Amino acid sequence: MLSSFYITSNLNSIDELISKTSGMTIVKRGNFASEPVIRGMNSDRINITINGMKIQSACTDKMDPVTSYADTDNLKSISISRGSFDADHCGNMQSGIDLKLKDAETFERTDFSGSFSAGYLSVSQGNNLEGSFDLNTPAFGSAVNFAYRSSGDYKTGNGEVVPYSGFNKINFSNSNILDVGKNSSIKADILYDYAWDIGYPALTMDVKDAEALITGLEFESFDVSSFIRELDARVYYNKVTHIMDDSQRDNRIKMDMPGWTQTLGAYLISTLDAGGTELNAKADFSLVNAKAEMTMYVPGSIPMYMLTWPDVDKTDGTLSLGTTKQLLSKLSSLLMAGQVL
Repeated sequence: MLSSFYITSNLNSIDELISKTSGMTIVKRGNFASEPVIRGMNSDRINITINGMKIQSACTDKMDPVTSYADTDNLKSISISRGSFDADHCGNMQSGIDLKLKDAETFERTDFSGSFSAGYLSVSQGNNLEGSFDLNTPAFGSAVNFAYRSSGDYKTGNGEVVPYSGFNKINFSNSNILDVGKNSSIKADILYDYAWDIGYPALTMDVKDAEALITGLEFESFDVSSFIRELDARVYYNKVTHIMDDSQRDNRIKMDMPGWTQTLGAYLISTLDAGGTELNAKADFSLVNAKAEMTMYVPGSIPMYMLTWPDVDKTDGTLSLGTTKQLLSKLSSLLMAGQVL
């Protein structure tokens, strides 16, 4: 679990935070949207989620990992699992990364607070602006976070400018919570992220636009009964658009590579108490639609069009069950099983 211990300043990126943990590396093709790798497994072999919500990247060349659609200004923690033995990912039999965003909270007394920060990076003439506002009442809470980041072409250690390495990005998130009982609450979250003019010096193409809209509605309840200690249910929807092109490059053959994905999903997590044995059960279901295409413009010839993801639909369901048994005061056993449907 990565937490605020690693956030040395508001200038940190999620890529930098992930790279600080053991077993993790990142593949950098530029100054933006590095691809996370867990023990040699890249982003298409691991499960990357935001608040437990599955999100399908829209770039066929893996230039928009899910980690690129969050930001440190609204990040609470990063949970990383290695291997299949994990309570959240055992049903998928793979490693995973879950980005936990900051939640709205309720206070006993009404309170309103806000903050604003700014930063400048001389190496790339970069500007970072961040702000947050929190409203807390006994029954309702709301948290708003926004960030704007821009970067020009950065310089190497000897002062040489690296062309096509700049980017621009805005990120907005809003979390709301409403208490509907002594131990129950409803949460609604929305995240919008938009980046443009993203350069990749290691490639012959850049990204014109990268946009994500992520929404979720959650019901959470504690101490439901003597058997059910915790219940967490969420439905969610997200949409991602990613457009690569080489209009700013001096290439003889021009190329456009747009992609679009939509994900609709739900999960149910419960913590059960079976006579001193803790049971953790999870059911997860998602529907994904992905489209991607490529058009090549050859001088003196008609455009060449190809479908790379021809309206692909994917249905995914998982069931997992984990049990923890306290053997001694400082010793416990863990057993998990999962099934992919």
